[in-house]
Amino acid sequence: GGPSKAGTKRDFQPFDMLLDGDVASEGVAGQRPQTDEAARGGSAKGGVGEPTPVETEETAVPVEELREALAGGKENELVREHLEQTFGFKGFREGQLKIIQRILQGKSTLAIMPTGHGKSLLYQIPALVTEARAPIIVISPLLALMKDQMSKLPKSIPKGILCSSQTSAEALGTLERIRSNKIKIVFISPERLSSKAFLQAFQGIGEAPPFVCIDEAHCISEWGHTFRPAYFRLGRILYEDLKVKTVLALTATATAKTISSIRKVLKLDDSSVVKEMPPLRSNLRLCASELIGDTFNNTVLALLKPGGSLETKQSVIIYCNFQLEAELVAAHLYTNGVLAKAYHAKMTSTERDRIQDLFCKGKIRVVAATVAFGMGLDKHDVDAVVHSEMPRSVEEYVQQIGRAGRDGREATCHMFYSQKGYQRLRSLCHSDGTDESCVYSLLCKIFNGRTIAHPTGAGNPIGILPLQEASMGLDIREGMIETVLSFLEDMASEEDGTSGLVKVLQPLVGHVCDFVFFFDTGDVPDKLPLVEHIKRCATSKRGGHYTVELSKLAAESKMSLLEIQDNMRVMQRTRVAECRLKDPALCYEICHDPEKKRALAQQLSARLAEVAREGLHRLDYLRGVVEKQAAASEGGEKEKGGEDDAVLKAGLRGYFEGVTEEHGGVVERETTAATEVSQFMRRDMRVFIQGNRHLLQGPTMLTGRAIARIMQALSSPAFPASTWRRSTMWGRYMGTDFEELVKAANRELVWYKTRKATSQ
Repeated sequence: GGPSKAGTKRDFQPFDMLLDGDVASEGVAGQRPQTDEAARGGSAKGGVGEPTPVETEETAVPVEELREALAGGKENELVREHLEQTFGFKGFREGQLKIIQRILQGKSTLAIMPTGHGKSLLYQIPALVTEARAPIIVISPLLALMKDQMSKLPKSIPKGILCSSQTSAEALGTLERIRSNKIKIVFISPERLSSKAFLQAFQGIGEAPPFVCIDEAHCISEWGHTFRPAYFRLGRILYEDLKVKTVLALTATATAKTISSIRKVLKLDDSSVVKEMPPLRSNLRLCASELIGDTFNNTVLALLKPGGSLETKQSVIIYCNFQLEAELVAAHLYTNGVLAKAYHAKMTSTERDRIQDLFCKGKIRVVAATVAFGMGLDKHDVDAVVHSEMPRSVEEYVQQIGRAGRDGREATCHMFYSQKGYQRLRSLCHSDGTDESCVYSLLCKIFNGRTIAHPTGAGNPIGILPLQEASMGLDIREGMIETVLSFLEDMASEEDGTSGLVKVLQPLVGHVCDFVFFFDTGDVPDKLPLVEHIKRCATSKRGGHYTVELSKLAAESKMSLLEIQDNMRVMQRTRVAECRLKDPALCYEICHDPEKKRALAQQLSARLAEVAREGLHRLDYLRGVVEKQAAASEGGEKEKGGEDDAVLKAGLRGYFEGVTEEHGGVVERETTAATEVSQFMRRDMRVFIQGNRHLLQGPTMLTGRAIARIMQALSSPAFPASTWRRSTMWGRYMGTDFEELVKAANRELVWYKTRKATSQ
């Protein structure tokens, strides 16, 4: 956006914010439009067997009586009446009342409940009966999940959402409703929780939230299958900034190691963990088959056609690991007479919502989807879940099959697997990895890169790390950079033992700004002193167009980032200039600058490697259990209890209980040992290095890890698939152990450099 040239006001675009999330938060602008059914109090998604609340605008809620009964753990007539009237349920499910009672008594709780067991009710009911001025905060990792949860809340619970696609006016409206006690629940992403404007809204109320609900709490744990750095920092923000006393953490999948990690971050004791149900419902029938010869498309078509085992299944989800695969599966089924549609993250939100709505209304029999499908899905009559390949982890598998059979009827869950698919997933486990030398270079950028003075003038310096620049230059994914910063915040200083080498702050929307002035800068009012500083430290000047690094502008002007932001808003509002931000950056307070950075890099690298090994273990364990189940099925074996799927179910239970050895989970990998192909590999690597010798020096250097990634068709920031898939070496050694490839490539790099040095 913006004017085509300086001086043109017609296409003026207002500047919103410099600090990411300062006014708005991740999500969509406001609440999603309701269908007729949703307007009556039901779900906008429909679905057989779902409760339909009959609440009306006139419904009176006896708050005090309800709160007293619930806090006492009583499911009396009054509670049941309002449970059905407001939420559409005739009674509580197992464990729900106990958790609600704990929250109303102010006891922090980690609730582990199966997928589809009604976890959202655990914060909705306390919100209904609370009379606090401050709203309950619900932290959710996905926009789609927030939208869905918003649409299901009854009218008697006023709600709000803060999201990045909102305009400043919409976000400020939500913040004002928080301050004026007009919201009982506010949905927000973990990345936006530290927004200064959001925190100030609660300071204006003068009291902490009654409690904070953390949905998908397994994202907190570095050992979890979907670790998210912003979740890792929740403890500090909740307890130090928001002064929260009670926390409700929700998850459907958590191992003993993950539970321990969540407890540590959220400061929960052992008694706070409520886990009374197994992760799998008893009405799910599990089976596994190896794909040999025939393609999955033809195999699943045969299952869905007359005579196939899924012939009678009218609501089927097929999970695929890749977007293109989902498209191809759906197209093949549709062409052959099965009503099927694809669903994945690259589709527009409108198209995804349309497909999900059609599926929930029974107008589509099959959805071929990636992991993007199913979060918040309110369809109780899904009667089959099929996996075209193994998922990446036991947790992912359990979450996905948990979307079947919620109506209590028997549902089929059929997983297909192949050696090729397993090898591909194993390769992908290495896509986020990095070398110790890169971690050291990253630490140098973090502690010795761009900095500005603390706003108070007396505090610690503020570091600014441009994400794309660091990611491309060091060949490290942006998510891994954020993970390293989160780990640094968790580490104690060797000098004085205090916790936190850094304190992660709000990210910058951009660390570089293009200022396009609408008239001569000499005519700018005196009340905008920032303009002279812009002119002095601009790296590029073309007419009325100035490009400035904000770290240099802060140093030159002696202003804080917030003061610069305020000045930029005034410049836009008064139409002095348009401000165009670019190049997002992470922002953090440098609490301690470690002297022994190499030792710290070694420590961090070991921690990251351990996390990567955990990912491999999850995959290997699932493969082992699945193979054991397939072998038992072929041999007609049954374990104790007489169920055909007993082997697989026992393995899944053992995984979550931490008892894995007896289930034979981990298998010997059928990867090609590097020594078996050393002659061919050495030749290929030498040819590749010789052909790309120009990359052995310069800003982006060719490393052993980069070569191994290319040979296993793994894209990275500095060596993207869009450029390197044309290479004859792209994906050439998919079946070779990745770490062996890295070692071999490093040896060949040393050989080439030594040979070159001696020949000069």
